Amino acid sequence: MTILEIIILSSNTVKVPIAEFVGIKDAEAQIYEVSQTDYEELNQKIIKFWNISTICSTNDKCTIVSSDYDKNCVEDCKNPVYLHGQVVFRDLTNAVVCPPNYKFGKAMNDRCLLIEQSTIKPTSQTVESLKENNHIEVNSFVLD
Repeated sequence: MTILEIIILSSNTVKVPIAEFVGIKDAEAQIYEVSQTDYEELNQKIIKFWNISTICSTNDKCTIVSSDYDKNCVEDCKNPVYLHGQVVFRDLTNAVVCPPNYKFGKAMNDRCLLIEQSTIKPTSQTVESLKENNHIEVNSFVLD
């Protein structure tokens, strides 16, 4: 089998790296900033489609889902919520956000959410930096 035949048989070999390079798809999960108002609406979909089963204790192997500044703030707060997810497609208008444990090419497409691209902003935060920040309440869950 030649290289060309292998590429033709496995189109993802070429498509995935190109999509990551162009910025249509994230190479891996990252932390996004979401306004509290947008997160309230988004969270209902996350609970339904991401198959969140239980809250993790610190001893379990958890996948972080969200974290929130100022846990005392109840309504009309301007503090951002941080969401751990993976964008598998984006254009100027929409983004498809999947759970952080999403594996491209597997049968997980029914778990991803279509949202407006403008509601999420990529950050340089990491799961570790959020967990180490004493001003943030981290919500970690097991994702099935």
